[in-house]
Parts: sequence; structure tokens; C-alpha cells
Amino acid sequence: MGTTYETILVAAPLDAVEAVIRAVGRDATVRQIAGERILVDTEDRPRGLAMEITERTGRPAFTTFVFDSDVVECRMYAGGARVHRYVSDIGMLVEMFEDEDGVFRSMLDGRVLADGESPSGPIGADPAWFMPFAMGEVDPERVRAALLACKEYTFAEEHHDAILNSLGLPSYNSGSTPPASS
Repeated sequence: MGTTYETILVAAPLDAVEAVIRAVGRDATVRQIAGERILVDTEDRPRGLAMEITERTGRPAFTTFVFDSDVVECRMYAGGARVHRYVSDIGMLVEMFEDEDGVFRSMLDGRVLADGESPSGPIGADPAWFMPFAMGEVDPERVRAALLACKEYTFAEEHHDAILNSLGLPSYNSGSTPPASS
């Protein structure tokens, strides 16, 4: 069994994020990880909280969902709405079900896939959506490389750390500092 967690990263002042969390009455752990980059951990509907924070602060946020150490899914939010989605390997989200005729079929995001259709690999690997969260001089191509490198990691939490490091941010899982930008 792998690791599963969900975090929120906000590009906003710490006091503004804390004020929103108090105003909406949510239980969350908040810490400043670099400059105006705030990490929020909550067990209670993190995606909804990310929308609240972006709506009330006017600043961007994204959630990172690591599921069973297999897949990284990032959802970007602005103005209280989801604006982008990144998935490290879309094939990991395909679900199997038995239809009314007893045939096993595949489904992705509520859509039944055609026989033989087998999506795989990253989707939404556009570094432009991640750049508002970067600290310092960060090369967008370095971010793109990290987003596309999902097969290079044994565990999704390692891939999550690589994405954060490509943005000049500290690792979530190891607590290490990011490598210097090249």
C-alpha cells in the first residue's frame, strides 16, 4: 500500500491565507515554505478550501493529490475556480467496471473508453500554469522536464518533490532544500 495525501500551495502572504482559513472555519496546518509560498495541509476538502482561498485573496493556488504512491494530480485554481489540471500518468486514473451485459469496460473521468483505448502518460504538463509559484530564477523548461519525468520515479511522492524543486521550492516529503536553478 502506498502513500496518499493532498496539499495546497498558495502564492499569497501568510496572514492572508490564515485569515481565509479562520473566516471559513476550517481546520488546517499552514506554513510558509518560501517567500509568499504557503503550504496548507487539511484533511477536510482541500480542493474546496483552495477555491475559497483564491476567491478571497485573488491569488493563485494549486492542490497536489498523490494517490497510493502511483500518480500526481495537480489542480490549479484562480478566482475561486479550477483553471487547469495536470496528471502525471492519466492511465493510472482509468477505472474498470462491469456493464449491464457483464462485460468489463474502462472508464476515465466519467467517460467510457472505446475498446482498445488505453490513455497513458502525462496530461496538462504546461509549465506556464506552475510558474506563478516559482521562487527565484526558474527555467520553464526545467519545470516542463519535471512534469514529464513521471516514469523516472519509483514513487509519486518523489515526483511531487521533483516538481516542487523545479520551481525552486523545498521538497514536501523529505524536507530538503531545492537544488539551485541552472
